[in-house]
Amino acid sequence: SMPLPRTKPPHAEAWRPAARLVAMHPQLTLDNNQMCVDQILAFQRCHEEVGLWGKLTARCNTEKSLLDRCFREQKKVKRKRNREDRPMSAGTGAPGRGAWHQALKDGIMLEETS
Repeated sequence: SMPLPRTKPPHAEAWRPAARLVAMHPQLTLDNNQMCVDQILAFQRCHEEVGLWGKLTARCNTEKSLLDRCFREQKKVKRKRNREDRPMSAGTGAPGRGAWHQALKDGIMLEETS
């Protein structure tokens, strides 16, 4: 019998390992993450030291878990600050929910920003 021609499976073009390795996470910026500067720098330093193979074999997992924990704590702080900055709802004492509707009922005109 005659051998069948070799063809690529339909999903072969969609899966590109090199593209996945390059973009593991968004760029870590120090400006937006002031609480986690030390953890970000330690994680980046670890990646520089271990190279590509170290990244692939999870050599920086300790630094990554510390960074994730810091990001969670930072998010809690930001969330708490955002809740404190919201105006109180009329009558309930709860932040935010009814403040916009109450302003509309009271006939308060809000400035449009452009």
